Amino acid sequence: MLRTLVQMIRTRRRVSEGILRKALVIGAVAASFVLAGCSGGGTQAPPVGGKAESSSPPPSSQSARSAPAKSLGLSDPCAILTAAQRQSLGIDQQPEPEESNGKPGCGFAAGEAGSSDGWTGFVAADPRRTMKQFASSGSGAQEIELAGYPTAQVNNSSGCMLAIDVSDSGSLFINLIVRPGSPMESQACDKAAKIAEAAVQNLPDA
Repeated sequence: MLRTLVQMIRTRRRVSEGILRKALVIGAVAASFVLAGCSGGGTQAPPVGGKAESSSPPPSSQSARSAPAKSLGLSDPCAILTAAQRQSLGIDQQPEPEESNGKPGCGFAAGEAGSSDGWTGFVAADPRRTMKQFASSGSGAQEIELAGYPTAQVNNSSGCMLAIDVSDSGSLFINLIVRPGSPMESQACDKAAKIAEAAVQNLPDA
């Protein structure tokens, strides 16, 4: 009888100790969560997306042009210059549709082939490359203003390139090539600018 009573007491004690151990474990886990919450109380959660908010305004994508934006859709690329304009610019060769680096445009020429004062030109209403993209392509472009349009100009020994900001989605591109050492070398960008001013007049307003 006494032995049975002792066994019952031991069994209850083991059960009680087991319950106490479980309670201590649960209490310790709960305390760790409380402490973790307290220690991180001064840290703000990052915004949705993981990026910190910035007070700086986004850069403006608006063009600085003071002249009207133009449409770059031309069914005939050589209609970019009229016959009267070609004559006043000294273009004495028949214009021909051409393509340069994937851009459809028109080729113009003045003077006989191989002559020291002759030049060739390519003009394109490019709907895929803006003036800013041309200027940032590492070509060493200088930004100027031409007929109310911001323009990227590249002047080198072989001629002059212009990208005129006539559209938010593209540009008017002109590439004038002269013979190195010819009298036209120093006048290449002046001639390209005159071509640009004439060509802009033939682009319809957007």
